[in-house]
Amino acid sequence: MTVIKFELPSLPKLLNKSLRTYYKKRNNENAKWYSDIKIVVGRKRPKKPFKKFTLKLIRYSSQVPDYDGLVGSFKPIVDGLIQAGVIEDDSYSMSGPWIVKWEKISPKKGKIKVEVIGED
Repeated sequence: MTVIKFELPSLPKLLNKSLRTYYKKRNNENAKWYSDIKIVVGRKRPKKPFKKFTLKLIRYSSQVPDYDGLVGSFKPIVDGLIQAGVIEDDSYSMSGPWIVKWEKISPKKGKIKVEVIGED
């Protein structure tokens, strides 16, 4: 078992806002997340992407999201894990249910904590 943990000092849009964003702008925002995750993961990247893994994701923000918005907000993060070579695919058969949480934090202090527990 290998554990990769990192923190991102900003927040992706919640699902309701993301779905209403013009697709080119959304694609540019997603590309930024992919790049940021590659940089943060860096040398922690496994030799081969994990085929089986558990995801723990925590969103720290000042506003309480609804549950589907919370889960959906992590989509660019999880896709970034694929782009960075941490996980092979984000299908349910590989990860099972994601462990997602929300925690209150002061405005303008939003962040994401990510933990990937890979089966070697």
